[in-house]
Formats: sequence, structure tokens, C-alpha cells
Amino acid sequence: MTTIIEVSDDLQTVLQLVTQRVDVGSNWRATGFIGEGINAPVLKVARDAFDPRYVFGQSKAEHTFTVTAYVNRSAGESGERDLAALCELSGNGSVIARIQTGANWSVTVDHAQVVNVGKVEPVEVGGAEYLALPFQVKVVW
Repeated sequence: MTTIIEVSDDLQTVLQLVTQRVDVGSNWRATGFIGEGINAPVLKVARDAFDPRYVFGQSKAEHTFTVTAYVNRSAGESGERDLAALCELSGNGSVIARIQTGANWSVTVDHAQVVNVGKVEPVEVGGAEYLALPFQVKVVW
């Protein structure tokens, strides 16, 4: 059976396809771990909480991951446009389209779906200010 870390790593690879296609440039990157700092613009993957009683008792696993896009707050309007480009429902720069296209996944997953796109919010990490946009992704394997 596919593992959580394999899915997380593959989600990072799928997101790398997005970062290579975003209309605003190729300086985006994706990372599969939260890490200590943010080197924006970046897409970070984190696994959400889950109840193991509903995972290990079944033949299928279902996990939700949060993919958060960060841009420097100092980027202003262009940073917000960069985040908006990720929210398109289709196209090469769409986080949603890339995640939900099964052919982009190299590990075996039954389906992957973006179930929520959050709002853009200012956040502070290590004294630096960013704009953050979360995507909740449900993956079943």
C-alpha cells in the first residue's frame, strides 16, 4: 500500500508541474515539508490531522493535506495576482487542475481532489511578512 510520505512527496512533484507553468514566472517552487522558514514564493505541503480508526480499519486510506502558497507581502498587487493565478479551475498554472488530473501522479491514488481554497491572508513568520493562500487536498489511496 502507498504510504503517507509517498503521497506527500508525489504531491510535491505534482505541484512542481504547476510552478513550472505559472504565468507570472518560474521562480515558484514546491516543498514537501513545512521546514523552519519560508523562501517565497513557495508552495508548502503539510498533512492535516486524521483519525486512525477510520484509516487502518479499511482497505483504503484517506488523508487531507494542506498546500499553502506563500508570496512576500512586499510584492503587493503582483503577489496577489500570482496567488490568484494558482486558483484558476483549469490551465497549466492551476493548482486545482494539476492535483485533480490523475495522470500527474506517479504513486497509486484512487483520486485526489482540492476540496477547499482558502482566502489570502497576511502572516508573519520569523519576523518576515507574507501573503498565504491555503488549498485543502483530499487524497484517497
